Amino acid sequence: MRVLRVGLASLLALTFLGCAAPVADNDACAVYRSFYAQLPVREQVGFLTRADPALVERHSAQPAPPTRFERGNGLMAPDPERPLEHFDLDTSAYFEGVRSEERISLPECLTSEAPRFYDNGVDVLRLVEGSQREVVVVWRVSPVAFAPDGQHALLVGAFSCGGLCGGGAYYLFERVNGEWTLLGHQGLWVS
Repeated sequence: MRVLRVGLASLLALTFLGCAAPVADNDACAVYRSFYAQLPVREQVGFLTRADPALVERHSAQPAPPTRFERGNGLMAPDPERPLEHFDLDTSAYFEGVRSEERISLPECLTSEAPRFYDNGVDVLRLVEGSQREVVVVWRVSPVAFAPDGQHALLVGAFSCGGLCGGGAYYLFERVNGEWTLLGHQGLWVS
């Protein structure tokens, strides 16, 4: 009887573990949380639910990940008292580890945060325009790509804010004392 109970308990444990939601990648989630923390007016921000590998495909205006970044997040007006600061970092190998079929669930990463989440098939313009307006800006982000040394990470973020309003950029993060912080950005497009 004891063997039967142990066997049944093991079977239930395996079934539960097999059906449980996948555990989110801690480093990737930490990067997404750092990115979200940089966004202005966060209470008016939405995200598409899944990270979008298509954002890392080679862009006609930017054939490979950049090697020059502007310090800061590029999401707020620059401080007129401080000159723009640029720095160089070769990120060409970062996205080699990102599989095209990779899908990351952002709600799993931002469980304690406050963005609204929308299915990737949603009509984004309906969300940010007119009488049906739910949010001001909807973001879609790529999977996080890590440097071979694990100390830097890169993602592509693209936002829509209605009509011809939108933009996209590479966002570079650095691990400092175990925390991921936004180090710089390089614009891809703006509308």
